[in-house]
Amino acid sequence: MYITTAVGRRRKRPSLPMIPLAPPAFLRRGRHRWPSILVIAAGLVIGANASGCGDEVVCAGNHHISSETDLADASICTQIEGDLEIAGSSLTDLEGLSRLTQIGGCLRIDGNVGLLNLDDLTGLLSVGSCLTIEHNDRLVNINGLKALSNIPSNVAISFNDSLIDLSGLSNVTSIKGNLNIEYNPSLANIDGLARLTKLDGSLKISRNNSLSNLRGLNALNKPGGSLIVTYNSEVASCEVDSLRDRFVAADPSFNAFPGEGNNESKTCQ
Repeated sequence: MYITTAVGRRRKRPSLPMIPLAPPAFLRRGRHRWPSILVIAAGLVIGANASGCGDEVVCAGNHHISSETDLADASICTQIEGDLEIAGSSLTDLEGLSRLTQIGGCLRIDGNVGLLNLDDLTGLLSVGSCLTIEHNDRLVNINGLKALSNIPSNVAISFNDSLIDLSGLSNVTSIKGNLNIEYNPSLANIDGLARLTKLDGSLKISRNNSLSNLRGLNALNKPGGSLIVTYNSEVASCEVDSLRDRFVAADPSFNAFPGEGNNESKTCQ
């Protein structure tokens, strides 16, 4: 564009300096990686490479959620490249994480005193490492994890006072690490493990005082590690012996610890 000077001459209007727009706080912290940024005159719109199923947003690094603010920050993510830790919060639900489909590292849910369920994780298809669910006093179920089919590292489900079953793991067929189920006083059954056939590490089931049987392990082939089933007061000792004998029959060198502390008086069919 040109302007006319006082003496009638035309000259080019000087360009205005470009003023960079500051990214949102969560981007400045380096917690998210966005493939593209679109600036519109009416405001700042942040977009990602779109697919036919909607936008995908890959969030770099590890993420820790302990508050509503943290939860809101993570709600944009469809993938998290590192670990996701939900810990030390008073959250009652995980509303906002329904877009999340992949976690590149571990999923740790630990010490959330008010958390009731994991229903907002129903879109989660895979984790890249461990799964830990511990010290969640009011957590009743883990049904939000039903889309998981393979866990490539250790699984620990412990110290959850209100957890009644493991139905959220009903589609898991393989665990490439240890499986520990301990100190869940309300856990009535482990039928949610009925499709688990392969366990590369050890199996430990201990001090689950409401657990009545081990039927959920009927499809499990011999674990790659050892077997420890102890101090489950409602589990028949003969059922533990039967499980041990099945594994030993497959491999005479299999390491099975004595099933002490289980119910000696309960009979097996």
